[in-house]
Amino acid sequence: MSLLDQELEPTNDVFVARCDTPGNMHYVLKALEFKEKPKLFCTVNVSAEGMKFIVESHKNFQGIAYLCRGMFSEWDLQVPQIEFRIGLVDFMESVNCIKAKTATVTLSMKDEKKDVKDRRLYIHVVDRKVKADISLPVYNPNTEFVDFMFHEVEVRAKLMLEAKTIKKIFQEIDPKENPCVTFTFNPDECFITINSDTLKSTARFPKFSAEVLDIFCDGDSLAFDYKSMFIKRFKYATNNSSKISLTMNDNGVLSAQFMLAKVEACAACLEFYASSLFSHFITINEKCSLD
Repeated sequence: MSLLDQELEPTNDVFVARCDTPGNMHYVLKALEFKEKPKLFCTVNVSAEGMKFIVESHKNFQGIAYLCRGMFSEWDLQVPQIEFRIGLVDFMESVNCIKAKTATVTLSMKDEKKDVKDRRLYIHVVDRKVKADISLPVYNPNTEFVDFMFHEVEVRAKLMLEAKTIKKIFQEIDPKENPCVTFTFNPDECFITINSDTLKSTARFPKFSAEVLDIFCDGDSLAFDYKSMFIKRFKYATNNSSKISLTMNDNGVLSAQFMLAKVEACAACLEFYASSLFSHFITINEKCSLD
């Protein structure tokens, strides 16, 4: 708790946070609008590190937006953590309802038991003499997310590069025409292949390229196939990032991390998980036999 907080009158708020750049919150969370539902809900976890927003799709894809403590000018959390579900678009539109660079937003939650039906997140937006007070209903997090256990399984391949070098590839993916995207690795380069009934397109990323920051391959040659509808969901994050890291583990799970261009690294980041089309990664020889 800051000195400023200590001067305030005691309240029954268990969480209060102020952000001086609410437009950045909207900018980051926009990347999670991939789920095909008119009412998109996300699970929010509030902890000492900041706020984590999670959206899951088909149990094979998960998007996470981290709004770190660095994004907030004030932060007061009276409990170890708070977890709830909320309408993602409702939250985004509320914090950014006054579209001005000088606007600030304050989030707060009162000390209410989990069995209280009318739990709410209070949002106070101010820009000079203009004010907006919004309260959004929140719900108990009744969804158990798939644990991809990514950090507990050995990493088999990795590609880190400038976002501008891969932006066009993700833009051109059409899930209706291209059912899958293949990432093929060897120690010195990575190939990204988009297949369709009439066309096969391959982009090469050599280790010596100035735009490629790192390539790792635990073997002579490895290939990973993912549904193109999952990779297509990276489009917004790619368009608004400076660097991208694509990492595959021993179970074929893809972890895609994005360093956003318009916010500081300590303020926010994005991460996506996607399951492979196959239960494990496949070598080139195995892939040829499958074809």
